[in-house]
Amino acid sequence: MKISVYTPRPSVIHGLDIRSRFLFLLFAIPAAGFIGGWETIGFLVALLIFLIAYSKIGFKIFWDNIKVFVITVTVALLVLCFFLASGSIIDRIYSGILYSLRFDIFIIAGVLFAMTTNPNDIPQALMKMRIPHRYGIVVMLGFRLYPTLMQKSRTIMDAQRCRGIELKPSFRHPKTFITALTTLLIPLLIATLEAGAGLGDTLSARGYNLYKPITLSPLVKMHARDYFLVGVGVLLLVCAYLS
Repeated sequence: MKISVYTPRPSVIHGLDIRSRFLFLLFAIPAAGFIGGWETIGFLVALLIFLIAYSKIGFKIFWDNIKVFVITVTVALLVLCFFLASGSIIDRIYSGILYSLRFDIFIIAGVLFAMTTNPNDIPQALMKMRIPHRYGIVVMLGFRLYPTLMQKSRTIMDAQRCRGIELKPSFRHPKTFITALTTLLIPLLIATLEAGAGLGDTLSARGYNLYKPITLSPLVKMHARDYFLVGVGVLLLVCAYLS
């Protein structure tokens, strides 16, 4: 069972400071995708493909992590633009493709950030930014808890299918769908509370206190390559704005 989105690899991208990756992958690339035109979008797609290859994660592994989000968003936006956008059919399809690419860039950059970022580095990075470590701990636990809850939700859904309960929307039988949804959400809520309680007990057993200072790792430090990446992100935003 996969317990984390983070995929450790001996790559330069993994070795970058989390702050430079955050500014570049979660801010500069998505922002440039939303404000830029087709030339910017084409460049960003090529850049992301290069970064994925350079991260040594592997395209198959990466696609397995993003395919549900990318396919869902792309289909949803194409359908919405086709029925709700103005203009001819070609104009509506054009708008759907454009918006889909913008959101897909955001998704791909975000997943790449998650797969190259060790959750244990998040509290340290936030402390370097003068943010209390307890907020970083919350973010780190969210990264750690998400894959576990996804696995638990699949287990619950499989168990409900064995009992003959299918979670499928039905306009003819809305009560049946609500009942099926309830049978999923209640066990998932209980599993979430149990996981949260277990994590809290683990932190307490290790002597963690929300309001006491913790040791700051000397490894969390910006280097020349990190400042270069931040500069590239700023330049990318300026070029996207001017295009």
